[in-house]
Amino acid sequence: MKKADLMKMTSQERLELMEQIWDSFTTEDGEIQSPPWHEAVLAERRQDVASGEAGFITLDELRALNKG
Repeated sequence: MKKADLMKMTSQERLELMEQIWDSFTTEDGEIQSPPWHEAVLAERRQDVASGEAGFITLDELRALNKG
């Protein structure tokens, strides 16, 4: 399917298609493999949390940042 075909669909139709595609991944026999770099990023983030270097904000703070 090409992007032009998708753009002919309503937003609701595209959302429904996206949900169907996502659901298709959960019913497959095989497991979806994450790329190796994902583990490296997660390990770095775990280290940042463990060392106290990671910073956290509240959901309200995030929303305020997105408004600005």
